[in-house]
Amino acid sequence: MSIFSPGNADDNQERDAERREAMRARFLDFVDSKDMYRIYQEGMAAGWSLGDVQRAIDALVEAKADEFGTK
Repeated sequence: MSIFSPGNADDNQERDAERREAMRARFLDFVDSKDMYRIYQEGMAAGWSLGDVQRAIDALVEAKADEFGTK
């Protein structure tokens, strides 16, 4: 799978969501699904909602990308 090209202009409000979706699919190709599932389970068991867990994982992925200067 490859990352799809942007369909919206840089100043379009939907650009952020589009970028996340494009990168998320490719990122998940490289992350072990067992590790991601473990994080999900631990977050849910701790009392976080599914939305909270998803947003936290998204933020962590974005922070990791910042470390590598890819953003």
